[in-house]
Amino acid sequence: MWTQAKLNVNEGGVGLKDAALCIHTGYVASLIDCSEEINRTFPSFLDQDISPVQILRDDVEWMRIQMGYEVFNVQSVLELKADKPTEGGKPIHLQAQLTKRIEFAYMERFKDSLDTKHLAWYTSVFDSTASSFIHVLPKCPEFTFSSEEMRILLNHRFFLPQPDRSHGMKCICKNSRNGQSPIIDERGHHLITGCNKRSFGMAAHNAVVHALNTCFHALGYSTKKEPDQLFTFVNGDFTEIQRNLRPDLLIRDINHANLRGCAVDVSMTCPIPMNQQRNFLRQDAQIIDRASSIRYQEKVNKYNEICHAIGIKFQPFIIETTGRVHSSSLRWLKNAFDKKRDEYIGKGVLFLYWNHRIGCAFQHQVAKVLIDTFNYQKGIRHAPGYENQPSFIYDGPNDLISSY
Repeated sequence: MWTQAKLNVNEGGVGLKDAALCIHTGYVASLIDCSEEINRTFPSFLDQDISPVQILRDDVEWMRIQMGYEVFNVQSVLELKADKPTEGGKPIHLQAQLTKRIEFAYMERFKDSLDTKHLAWYTSVFDSTASSFIHVLPKCPEFTFSSEEMRILLNHRFFLPQPDRSHGMKCICKNSRNGQSPIIDERGHHLITGCNKRSFGMAAHNAVVHALNTCFHALGYSTKKEPDQLFTFVNGDFTEIQRNLRPDLLIRDINHANLRGCAVDVSMTCPIPMNQQRNFLRQDAQIIDRASSIRYQEKVNKYNEICHAIGIKFQPFIIETTGRVHSSSLRWLKNAFDKKRDEYIGKGVLFLYWNHRIGCAFQHQVAKVLIDTFNYQKGIRHAPGYENQPSFIYDGPNDLISSY
């Protein structure tokens, strides 16, 4: 867990930097950057056997070990500085290059240590959209998470057991094969993937649809949730089931090529298989958008033909249970902001805001279903409005019965 926590937020971590890493890379980069100026007054400075240079060699050797390289010395660092790489047209400083190489080695070793399911989960959280609840500042209710919610979500992110779950805790749903209540797994994944009683899927689905609807309203588009009779009178050889389809959202005045309007359907899927019906290989676990791409294609097969028949585009919006949004869904959302480039200044910041808001809406529902279920199963109830009244507060063993 600590190795993952040290990774950058968009790489599946939480950005807790290792001070030792900064000390070594900072010293090496500082001395190498100054070496040309020092050589003017002290020729062959880096070949001398003096304390600053010896520390430099020790730090470079430490970095070689961390990177797992067979050969990496002071000359290697000088060559790295001479390359002068850039990113986005801006030069990458030497310390950033060294840090990036070490962190990449950390990440590769971490991935090698994971089992197949954990690797698939990590592949899914390796994305900015799965990290919205970490990126945001709590300046509004949509971006605010309580300590309990944050603890739940961090354990969910790190693929760790949920500490609020009691050993042997059962769900309130029934197994379709034997009619018994299944035991909730230690990570609580059953509650957000397989439970048909807690209504997580519906609550998370509705939260994302509402966030999308609010987003497009803010951009000035006309929308309608779950439009009925959208395909009832369409011409063509379509079944009654197809004609009765109701997408989650209809955006009326957004153009795509020769199509006017867009139907959006939101769906969720889990990045790891919840049963053992087939072999799940490490190659499968490392495929980006593996599970969401399958669901994406299912939605396209279901809606695309009939949507084109009435002259509108169909767009699936797929979210994995880690919070990761399918790359095609994200590109479509960004394209909607690009179409308003002449009306909004700073549309890039606006896109980030709504991207995070949609992600946080989903993460709020993940935290809520886990907290509510664990509390319910342990007999903890909440009576709104009575929390601060003396008769509600437990006051020792003699106060066994509340007035409420």
